[in-house]
Amino acid sequence: MTAAPRFRLVLVTSLLGWAHLSACGADGDTLVPVVEATRPAPGEVWPADRPLTVTYGSWLDPRTVRDGVATLSSGELETAVSVAYDPVGPAVVVRPYTPLRPDLGYTLTLDGARLTALGGEVGGAPVTVSFRAGPAEGRAPPPAPSDGEMADLFARRCGCHGPAPAASPALTREALVGVPSRRRADALLVEPGRPLDSVLVLRVLAGYPGVRGMEKTLTDDERRQIIRWVEHL
Repeated sequence: MTAAPRFRLVLVTSLLGWAHLSACGADGDTLVPVVEATRPAPGEVWPADRPLTVTYGSWLDPRTVRDGVATLSSGELETAVSVAYDPVGPAVVVRPYTPLRPDLGYTLTLDGARLTALGGEVGGAPVTVSFRAGPAEGRAPPPAPSDGEMADLFARRCGCHGPAPAASPALTREALVGVPSRRRADALLVEPGRPLDSVLVLRVLAGYPGVRGMEKTLTDDERRQIIRWVEHL
């Protein structure tokens, strides 16, 4: 299972040259988002149609990851982008609305001060990454998985769920979507279109604060598949 993001109090000098604090909230310390990696890395040649990501060492408050927190420019020309949150990373995902121009230099700027860690109040450091666009790959975004694909995934990874004598209820659309959670009375197992309000999604994010994760061997791609399914319900 993928290791949970880390929460600790330590002075960190990131790969982009910043020094700041990452802190554990268990003792009342301030939680500060710390960048662990960017894709592209500074100076890298990056496919013109591939999303850009900034990965953090702790979960972010999803309410702070919104359009306007990132800009993408080439000289004085700014490229329109959308901003999304990938909790599996956890990462900020920046997607240009149109493919970049190959062989042109670009700069991604992320206003880290507007991002806070989940449960934190203090923003992170700014992010600036300069790179060069390479040839487009022509890959389409992954489609929303079907109910049949989800049934196959759950059957492979969650064998304890299903009809008797299985120990847990079946992981079917009818048993999940709009059904209250027995563990959290204020939440649904799956809330259509809202993965981070769905107990099923939070349970497959190992170590997510306040949620007991599922003891399953899921890959990051499988976690993202579950999230896409919920997003498109």
